[in-house]
Amino acid sequence: MLSSQLFHRVFGVYAGLTVASSLIFAAILSTRHQNVVYGQLRSQLQSEGRLFSSLLKDDLNGAPLSAGLSPDLQKHLRQMASGDDSRLSLLDEDGRVIWSYRPADIGSAPIPTEELRSAGSTGEGFAIRTPAGESSPILFYARDLQTSPRKFLQLGLPLQERQADLAAMTGSIIWTALALGVLGCGITLVVVGRIVRPLERLTEAAAQMSEGEFPAEIQIESRNEIGTLARSLNSMSRQLSARIADLQQQRMEVAGNKERLETVLGAMVEGVIAIDAEETILLANTAAIRLLDLKPLGVEGRPLWEVVRVPQISQLVQRTFVEETVQRVEFAVPRTQAMLAVAASRLPGSPCPGAVLVLHDVTDLRRLENLRREFVANVSHELKTPLTSISAYAETLLEGGLEDPKYNREFVARIQEQAERLHGLILDLLHLARLETSDDQSFEVVPVDLAEIVGESIDEHRAVAEGKQIELSAPAEPGPVMVLADADGLRTIIDNLLDNALNYTPDGGSVSVDWRPNGDWIDLIITDTGVGIAREHQARIFERFYRVDKARSREIGGTGLGLSIVKHLCQVFGGSVKVHSQIGQGSTFTIRLAAAPAATPAVPGV
Repeated sequence: MLSSQLFHRVFGVYAGLTVASSLIFAAILSTRHQNVVYGQLRSQLQSEGRLFSSLLKDDLNGAPLSAGLSPDLQKHLRQMASGDDSRLSLLDEDGRVIWSYRPADIGSAPIPTEELRSAGSTGEGFAIRTPAGESSPILFYARDLQTSPRKFLQLGLPLQERQADLAAMTGSIIWTALALGVLGCGITLVVVGRIVRPLERLTEAAAQMSEGEFPAEIQIESRNEIGTLARSLNSMSRQLSARIADLQQQRMEVAGNKERLETVLGAMVEGVIAIDAEETILLANTAAIRLLDLKPLGVEGRPLWEVVRVPQISQLVQRTFVEETVQRVEFAVPRTQAMLAVAASRLPGSPCPGAVLVLHDVTDLRRLENLRREFVANVSHELKTPLTSISAYAETLLEGGLEDPKYNREFVARIQEQAERLHGLILDLLHLARLETSDDQSFEVVPVDLAEIVGESIDEHRAVAEGKQIELSAPAEPGPVMVLADADGLRTIIDNLLDNALNYTPDGGSVSVDWRPNGDWIDLIITDTGVGIAREHQARIFERFYRVDKARSREIGGTGLGLSIVKHLCQVFGGSVKVHSQIGQGSTFTIRLAAAPAATPAVPGV
């Protein structure tokens, strides 16, 4: 019982009320007794004040302030006050002592005390204070003598002995109140105990029932409400024991269905969100949380508009509850910028109990569509340019240019030049398409000698470099440098980079090829002193048909596909490509390829 919170609360309340009532009773009684004692003292001072006032009024009325009191009157006042411990003083209207039973007070500085101010306004006044030089308080009484000039009678009664009596009486009252409080607490303990003990037994039984245990029937003989509660609890225990068995069987069936549903929803690529009629989330699978970039915890049970702050979804849900057809919408997730297609359907029932939202990630699909449109537009433009030139030159020749010996061969040469450009563009497109549609097994990635393939490629470009007076250099004694790549693909990479370097390097410049080991990799570095590439273009030069200077690129016959092919081949070989360039200072392309194991035999380049 002592560990029961109910016991402590009930007993604490009633015990507190008992003790508080006792203390309040003691305080009221002691205060009343104090008021009675102080009332008697005030009455005593008032009586003495009226007596002294009657003696002084006739003698002082009209007497000048400097005259003082007659010797007979002073003698009479001393005789009246000699048998009492009270004080007697006569003050003028400024509060200066004219005469006093204590001669030392005569002529002291005026003090505007509280009792004098009250006597000046109402005729008499009281105040309890401790004057300077005194150790105990004094009850002062002041009375207006109604004389001219105005004078006041002041009486003082020390309270030291009276306060000692009051303290003794207050102590007796407090001890009596405490005794009554202790007696009341004892009675409260017995009464509360008789109430709490049966409740503790009922609480223990209810706790066992909440844990799935059903205790024996509770035997409480009381016929009050507690006994009725005990009988009801016994009946409920018997009924719950029968129902829990049925619920456990149903719970096992529901748990099995839920596990199967969670497994199916968790394995889905599509996101699924179920909401009720108030737009509260009932279910959200892992895919939905990932697609909408939500926190995985605390989603279910919250409003949809609070969790998914996307206006398009809120509008979609509103339309779903109004219309019976499936509603669809596409939007971009704000932070990830992923494109999602959402289809919302009403749940069957009237009124509508909720809706189901199915989310599809269409980011790659829309990106591929954009790439396809851009690719078709770029290919059309690139094919249209040489075809337009061929058509124009052919039309000119047909309209009489064939008979003009000055320009006919030049026009035919231009037609041949544009045809070769068109042929090169088609070959690059076929090459790039083959790279994108083929898998890694289409290339024979084996150890090849990088130095040998670089030497062959430099020999092929030597004539172009000498024609432009460009210094084309490579390591003097390279020796075998084995990397993992396809020989033809590696030669395509080097040829494309050397073509670009020679085309965009002015006459008299230089192009160098070098390589260096970098851990498990070999870095192939091609540096030129050409026009350079601005920083804003460096991130896009590996895109198909992207040109920094379109006019110059077409002038030298570029298709805009060379660097895109280089990038795809590097990815097929498991490597990478990057560029560092500054305008007017040239460019440096770094191809990183995996180094071949030392024990693997070399495969010569084709």
